[in-house]
Amino acid sequence: MGDKSKYNIKFDDPADLEALEPECTDVDTESDTPKRQSWGKSIEFILSSLSYAVGLGNIWRFPYLCYRNGGGAFLIPYAVMLLTCGMPLMFFELSLGQFGREGPITVWKICPLFQGIGYAMFMISFFIGCYYNVILAWALYYIYSSFTHSLPWTSCNNSWNTPQCKDVDSADCSRSGGLMTLNGTCFFMNSSSIEEWELVKETVLGHKSPADEYFHEHVLDISDGFHDMGGFQLHVVVALAVAWLIVYLVLIKGVDSFGKVVYFTATFPYLILLVLLVKAATLPGYLDGIYFY
Repeated sequence: MGDKSKYNIKFDDPADLEALEPECTDVDTESDTPKRQSWGKSIEFILSSLSYAVGLGNIWRFPYLCYRNGGGAFLIPYAVMLLTCGMPLMFFELSLGQFGREGPITVWKICPLFQGIGYAMFMISFFIGCYYNVILAWALYYIYSSFTHSLPWTSCNNSWNTPQCKDVDSADCSRSGGLMTLNGTCFFMNSSSIEEWELVKETVLGHKSPADEYFHEHVLDISDGFHDMGGFQLHVVVALAVAWLIVYLVLIKGVDSFGKVVYFTATFPYLILLVLLVKAATLPGYLDGIYFY
C-alpha cells in the first residue's frame, strides 16, 4: 500500500474550500416544444366526438339512404357493421390518440410502417371538411334568401325559371297513382289510352319544380358541360367564405374555443331531428312512410 498522507490537503482558510466548489450554470429544462392543449372537461371531449359522429349525414342523407335501400330492413346490416367494425375502429382511434397525445400523422411513430394510415386519415378529414362546407354554404344562402315576404323557390315567376317549371300542386294526384299535366289535369293510366298515357308521361317527366330550378338554375347556375365552364357565382363564393370564416373562429384557440362550441353543435342536431319528426307526423300520408319502414 502507498503512503496515503500525500493525498491529504489542509485548508487553513475556509475560503479556500469554497473556491474548490464546482460552479453550477443554469440549465433550461423546458422544452422548446409548446405545451399541447387538452380538453378542459371530459364532457367537452364526449360532445365533440358526438358532434363529429352526428352531423349532416345523419339528418340529411341517412334517412334517404335508408328509404332507398329497403327501409327498416336496411337497419339490420347497418347495425351489424356498426357494432363489428364502426365502434371498434372508433374506440381504437380514440384510444391511440389519447395514449400518444399526438396527431393522426405523428402518432404512428410507434410503428412507422403504418404512417400512411395517418396521412390517409388527415386527407379524409380534409376532403370531408371541404365537401360539407360547400353544403353549409348552400344552407347559409338559403337562410339569407328566406328573409323575404315570398320564398323565391315556391313559384315559377322568377327570372331564372324555364318553360318546364311547374308550380301546380300535384301531391294528391301523385298519391292516387296519376300524373298531373301543366294545366292541372290529373290523368290515370286505367282511364287513358296507352298512347295518351305515354304522351302525358313524357310531358310530365320533362317538368321541373320551382325548388329544383331555384337550386340548379339560380343557386348553382350549372352549365351545359365541360365545354362551358361558366363563371363564378358571387353569392355562393360569399356564402362559402362565411362558412370557412365560421370554422376559423371556432378553431381559433384550438380545443379551448372548440370545446365551448360543441355544447351547441352536439345538441342542436337532435333538436332539429325532433322538430322534423313532429313536422313529418303532421303531414298527410305520414302513416305510409311509417308502414314502409
